[in-house]
Amino acid sequence: MPHDPEEIIDLVLIVDADKIPPPTFHYTVLTCRQYRVVATAAESLDKSNNAGDTLDAVFLVIKTGLMGWSDMGQEFDPAVLEDMLSSEEAMELMLLRLQTGRPSTEVKKKSVLQPLSEGG
Repeated sequence: MPHDPEEIIDLVLIVDADKIPPPTFHYTVLTCRQYRVVATAAESLDKSNNAGDTLDAVFLVIKTGLMGWSDMGQEFDPAVLEDMLSSEEAMELMLLRLQTGRPSTEVKKKSVLQPLSEGG
């Protein structure tokens, strides 16, 4: 079964969890193509030798599949993310995104081919 493009993933930073309503980032479920881009960017973090490359990779992950936000005090515009978030908040959001943007274990189990029975 293909992923549901209407499914929304809401992410809230720890620092904002007690706010009512909490500032929330809204994401789509990653397609395989998007996940490949995100995974490559995340893997590049280990090889990065400077802060600029690290932040580029972090914000690539954060912006992939970002479809909006609410209760941020300004209209949605991904171009302003680097002015809105501290580096610690960006890293936290990236980690949250990596944890929630990939197919679940349940989905992976269903997509694995079942072995043929001996009689069949």
